[in-house]
Amino acid sequence: MVALPLRIPVVIRVSVSPPGMGVHSAILNVADRETGLTLHRVLATIVAAPPLDARNGFVIRSTGQVSRPGSRSEFVRVPAHTSVLELAALARDGFLKVQICDPTGRYVPEGELEWLDFQYLQAGRELRRAIENPMPGVWEIVILNDRDLFRLDQNAPFPLSSNAYELTIRAISARLDSRSDSPIAINEMAPIETRIVSSPLAVLQNKKPAVTRNASQRLFEVVIPRQSGTLVVNLANVSDLSADLDLYLFDCTSGYCVLRGSRVDPCPIQSLTVHRPAAGTWKVVLDGFSLPSGNAHADLNEIATTKPANYFRMGKAGVKARLVEVLGDSVTSFETRRKVGRPPALPGEAEDVELVTWNVPLARALVVPSIR
Repeated sequence: MVALPLRIPVVIRVSVSPPGMGVHSAILNVADRETGLTLHRVLATIVAAPPLDARNGFVIRSTGQVSRPGSRSEFVRVPAHTSVLELAALARDGFLKVQICDPTGRYVPEGELEWLDFQYLQAGRELRRAIENPMPGVWEIVILNDRDLFRLDQNAPFPLSSNAYELTIRAISARLDSRSDSPIAINEMAPIETRIVSSPLAVLQNKKPAVTRNASQRLFEVVIPRQSGTLVVNLANVSDLSADLDLYLFDCTSGYCVLRGSRVDPCPIQSLTVHRPAAGTWKVVLDGFSLPSGNAHADLNEIATTKPANYFRMGKAGVKARLVEVLGDSVTSFETRRKVGRPPALPGEAEDVELVTWNVPLARALVVPSIR
């Protein structure tokens, strides 16, 4: 029983204990005690999503049926500090389509290939997606079985039967400890098969730019030498985590500046990568899109490898050069391939070592060559 004084707000605490995973809803009625009439009602909906955590090895597998026509939603809670959210959807029969929504409810397209999102999976075919730096929270994966709404199947059975699917979702994260000449790779989430990308002689420039409301943009020039393998621009260690700092990279080697990449999501860690960049002048723009505290500063690293990267697939333990697969909670070390005894030729010269999966850098370490 709740007493409601006139024009005085009253807090009503409701405890919820969902019987299982999925979407649950209930109607809360405010009724008059004497007459029993309903004065007000409100619909309350919650989503109980299974978390990707250590208890399930950061991997969730599910199977289900989708009515034809119809749809079914699967939910998963993605932890913070996830580098890659990997999704594999298999259509066991029929024609199915997959759509992904982030915790804000917004649809997440397949990058520049948005037309792929409107293609149906035929029976036996698998869709694989990798989402870089996913927002932590509850994600929704919608399995659609609506092909009959757009084309008539004369041979379809009656009544229409539902179609089966399999779904596997994994959270991936790893890091590199580069406190020695032989970095240590540490897997922090789901088991992964990754690659080591070793790019010798990375020329590093480190800046600590600051932006304010009166000077919200900073411009930096980067001169790329000939035969460079990769240009990487990293933004990290933002002083105000509520600030929204955007990163833009322009190719000005032709005399005109052309936008080659941008990161405009509200994330304190940003990274832009260009493979085989043209030699000449490039420009980096740091834009303080939102500065709640009035100012912010961060670390801006510009890394240009002076040689194309060498790609190594990480196999089982015991292979040459001690390149090993990073699985579970294992901690493994590997040797970087460089010319022993070669002194640095330029200030800031180092070796850029990455762990890569889905062409997404999971971790990067800069190893300064030692003279032996």
